[in-house]
Amino acid sequence: MAETDGPIWDVLDRAIKEVAEREYQRLSRGLSCGDVAGRVDKALDSLGKLQKREEPDYDCEWVALFYLTWYQPRQINLVYSYLDCRKVELPERLQVVDLGCGLGRAVRAGHLRRDARTAGSNDIGTRH
Repeated sequence: MAETDGPIWDVLDRAIKEVAEREYQRLSRGLSCGDVAGRVDKALDSLGKLQKREEPDYDCEWVALFYLTWYQPRQINLVYSYLDCRKVELPERLQVVDLGCGLGRAVRAGHLRRDARTAGSNDIGTRH
């Protein structure tokens, strides 16, 4: 389990790293290097569909792994940066309706921003 002390981006990085390492080990267990490389390549190609506004193969566990490590953190940072530069104040309790259009990243970013403000930090920074 990730430590919860420290700057918020460090905590998020550690949590993602721990899950990603565990999942990579699980998914690659028993596979040759060539098989792993092929599955990684296929998963990244599938995720590349997002840039064309197409849906990747979310049922593929390798796609889920790289979504966690590549796409999701970038999107959380994008929304967080938007909220931060606009100095958006969020209520203690958020009510969210997920329409399946990427709202999860907005909710995570909103929680990060609210929690940073609650902890008394006015500027936790963003990743560029």
